[in-house]
Amino acid sequence: SDPIFSSNILTSPSQFHSPLYFPPSLFLLSNQNHQQSNIYELRFFFRISRNKLGFQLNSSAQTLSLSSPHRDMVYHSSFVDDEGVDRACGCPLLPLKSHIKGPAPVSDQDRTDIVDEAITFFRANVFFRNFDIKSPADKLLIYLTFYINVALKRLEGCRTLAEGTKAIINLGLENVPVPGEAGFPFPGLFVIPQSNKEAELFRNYLKQIREETSGRLLSVAYRPNGTPNKWWLAFAKRKFMNVITR
Repeated sequence: SDPIFSSNILTSPSQFHSPLYFPPSLFLLSNQNHQQSNIYELRFFFRISRNKLGFQLNSSAQTLSLSSPHRDMVYHSSFVDDEGVDRACGCPLLPLKSHIKGPAPVSDQDRTDIVDEAITFFRANVFFRNFDIKSPADKLLIYLTFYINVALKRLEGCRTLAEGTKAIINLGLENVPVPGEAGFPFPGLFVIPQSNKEAELFRNYLKQIREETSGRLLSVAYRPNGTPNKWWLAFAKRKFMNVITR
């Protein structure tokens, strides 16, 4: 069986579908030889430091185990400098690598965006009940982590990529609440909009980023042959920050 923690460096798209990892540093790579549904390739570079990170290497099994007292280290967004970025409800409207219509500025295709971070960090961050917010971008990361949790719950039981795509499309058709409205998952995380214009701006941004996240999530939740990736769909049973998804 596959180890939960691996010290191997991931070098091919098929290896991206391996089980859960907690790498100290992660780098998203784009593979131009594959279609959009399979562009993600992760290479995890481990910096083993027993004192700082609490990782221990078992060389015989080539696995990593995480030792206390550092199990409370969540992964934070790197977008700490949001100077010049528009905001709505206290949330930075960060650029996205997306062709989906919406208020988000367009990011360069070769740069990591907040959606990349949310997907990359999800299988680590979803285990935490508390999240120490370091920057406004962390608030968006929290929202996206929760949304990925919801999306995986909808994909649970979808045995083919076609079924999963249909479930994600139906999720995208649902109403997207903003702070102050019923159904918004984290009261107090964002500021209540001060006008209808601000509310609609934030709603449209959330719609855009949810749709973009859904498309990229499908490319990792299902293998290239269209079958479910159990190392992702198993996380449908998790409850991020103890919030129940439906």
